[in-house]
Formats: sequence, structure tokens, C-alpha cells
Amino acid sequence: DKNFLLAKAQEKHEGVIKFHLDFREGPSPQKTLLRELNNWRSKLRELGLIGQDPERYEGYGFGNLSRRLPGQKENAFLISGTQTGHLDELHADHYATVLQCRPAKNQLQATGQIKPSSEALSHGILYQSHPGIHWVMHLHSPDIFNNYRTLNLPCTDPSAAYGTPEMASAIEALAKEREDSHPSLLVMGGHQDGILAYGSDAEATGELVIRTLNRKRTLTRSANPSGAVIKSRLACWRYRRVNYPVTLLLQAYPQTAIFACRAQPAPVKPFSLMPRRQVQPLFRSSS
Repeated sequence: DKNFLLAKAQEKHEGVIKFHLDFREGPSPQKTLLRELNNWRSKLRELGLIGQDPERYEGYGFGNLSRRLPGQKENAFLISGTQTGHLDELHADHYATVLQCRPAKNQLQATGQIKPSSEALSHGILYQSHPGIHWVMHLHSPDIFNNYRTLNLPCTDPSAAYGTPEMASAIEALAKEREDSHPSLLVMGGHQDGILAYGSDAEATGELVIRTLNRKRTLTRSANPSGAVIKSRLACWRYRRVNYPVTLLLQAYPQTAIFACRAQPAPVKPFSLMPRRQVQPLFRSSS
């Protein structure tokens, strides 16, 4: 697939800030503005859509969330800091405030105790494209990325790399095709496994991501009526535990629970290295 090959070629540059950043240390954001961000970050991190893995993207952290700053006219927004994917929880000093974003000039002005995510330019263009967009979630999902055609999702030109004016322009073009601020999701063709979910409401935007994952699972089961998405029971169990903990989804969203596969782990049978032998006494009784 052309998208996969181009995005894979750009993977070695993951996690690197490419825009011109004017950063000044300043106060951390108010904690009250971060509650919903942290709530959804925890859920999405449990699903493997945010995090850090030494076997993915050369070990760089991936995924970030942002929200528009209420009452601001210059499209200012809060965003998680660069390379924070490995952290279980984020505090106020792990978020930056982006004051100005100029995608066409590849410039960003921010303040806080940490530099903004390398994807801040993509977040900024979404806020500028529609005043009704208040939440942006940049995630990494191989399932959605590799099946965007089947899922009928818009995708940016794979030649546009992440964190560049070209990517920002491609995102803006897709975002402006929607005249409303209802939750939407697009695939970043030049950013390995990258997707963007955005909308006016955090809950609706996050649930859109989960529904999209659920659609992919449903389509997979339809294409394979036997339900053997992963034939090896051990592989199935490991995949489900690592990628999509079903218990979390059942607790949080029972109506949209995602099942990675139908197969259940085989019962563990006790074993011994060698059969037991009858132990002969060293001395026989004379009786």
C-alpha cells in the first residue's frame, strides 16, 4: 500500500518537533481545564492509542490530546507536552499553552513548563478551520490506519509528513469539507498509524474513536464468519491483552464493546518434566 510505505519511510522522524517554536517558560494551565483531557487520555492509553513502546516508532512516545482555551479569540489551546506518552498520568506541568499557530509559516508560539507536542501544528489548524471544534485527539491505531478505505474514512496525501505545513494544509482541506462541528475522524496518510479525531464535545469525540474501532472489528468478523480472527489461542489472548483490554471496554462502554477475537485462551494444564516413578526404598524391611 502506497500510504503504508511512505508513512513507514517517515517513521524514523517520529516525535521530533519540525516547526519553528517560540517557547517561553510560564505558568502551568489551570487543573480544572485538564480533567476531561486526563480522563480521556487514561481511557485511550489503556487501548494502546497513546503511549510509548520500544518496538514502535523507534521508542518515541505517541499520541496527544488538546482542547481549545475557553474565551480566547486567537484560537489558543492546551496540548499535552512533547514525549509524555510514557507517563501513566499527566499533571498541569505536563501541558503547554499554545498562544499562536501559523501553519503556513511553520511557526508556533507557546508557553508553560514543557514544550508542546510535535503534532501541535495539526491541532492548531483544526481549531482555525472551524470555531466549533473544541477538542482534538491525535492517536495511533494500526487497525484504523490500515483499514481506512474499508471504514470509508478521509485520508491526507501520504506525501505530506507529520508536523509540516503540508500536513496542516491537507488536514485543513479535509476538515473544511464538513461545515458542522460534529465529531469527525480522519487518517494522516503520511504519519504511520496516525489518526485525528475532533469535535465540539470531548465525550462524543472519544466515543467516535471507540465506535470506529468497533466497526473495524465487526467488519473483520463479517469477512471471517468462523470468528477465527486469530487462530492461535495464545496469540489471540496476548493480542487482546496488549492492544484492547476488553474488560475496560465492557466497563466503560458495554454498548460498543470491542472483541479482538472470539477465541478464548485454552485452559492451562499442569505438567511435569517427567512421569512420576515409584520410589524404591533403600532398605527392605525384614518383616
